Amino acid sequence: MRKIGQLEDEERSELFSAYLFVHGIDARTETVEPPPPGHPFWQIWVLDEDRVDEAKALFSRFLSMPDAEEFQKSAAAAAAERLRRSREEAAVEPTAARAAWLSRMNAATAGGETVWPLGGVCGIVLALSAAVYLLGWLGPLKPVLPDLFFNPAALRHGEIWRLFTPVLVHAEIWALLFDLLWWMDLGRILEHRIGSRRFCVFFLGLAAATTFAHYLAMPLAGGGMAVGLLGTIYGLFGYIWLRNRLDTAFGIALPPITSALLLAFLALGAFGMMDPGTTFSVIAGLLLGALWGWLDARRG
Repeated sequence: MRKIGQLEDEERSELFSAYLFVHGIDARTETVEPPPPGHPFWQIWVLDEDRVDEAKALFSRFLSMPDAEEFQKSAAAAAAERLRRSREEAAVEPTAARAAWLSRMNAATAGGETVWPLGGVCGIVLALSAAVYLLGWLGPLKPVLPDLFFNPAALRHGEIWRLFTPVLVHAEIWALLFDLLWWMDLGRILEHRIGSRRFCVFFLGLAAATTFAHYLAMPLAGGGMAVGLLGTIYGLFGYIWLRNRLDTAFGIALPPITSALLLAFLALGAFGMMDPGTTFSVIAGLLLGALWGWLDARRG
């Protein structure tokens, strides 16, 4: 993404952006922060590095005659084209929309950030969660499970892992399967988009936040120690949803059915149909994920 210039008039910045849109050049406008007193500026950013020179030439043409009829016509043409595209997207079947979404993700991640082999962080979390359930609750490692739970006293004595490992513990098989399906769906795509190292840091932040939120709700939750991945899943959802709205170059648009299902499940907690510990961890994950997405969108 490259800045090609700035304009003092918001209307003209939008007009020029429409002109670039008609020429097939993706661009965005941003206000200068803080704006100069009495003279706000709107910066023009071009997303495609290969078309920066072409955009600069069009910008010079626009500066020389901003009131020309061709620019006025471009605004109407851009509006009509955006309306046509929105109608086409609304008419696409959900399965076809999902296939197109995955195709865009594959294209967007080609040549992008490094993704670790063997499934990356997403695959490791899946494997560890399944192993903890099978070898812990059902197998010979059950006596070790308490060492994975959050314990402030043990944490002060250096057992730092207790801040992260509770999200790998699921008390019920249905909760494990539910979490792993959503985690694989959202986590794999986000990891490919932002890279394994950044995704690992993001996951650890979500794990710590949701674990601590669950701990705060323990007096209300009745003593359950298993946290699970649900809070981190809502962190992924919050990140993707908000960053995609703020950063047009991000490229991950959640299918409507995904957002609807997650919001509907969140509503269960609002009506008291989830235990307080789970509800607290979900809210903490959602808020942290959205904040993280907002910060990354600002950094571009």
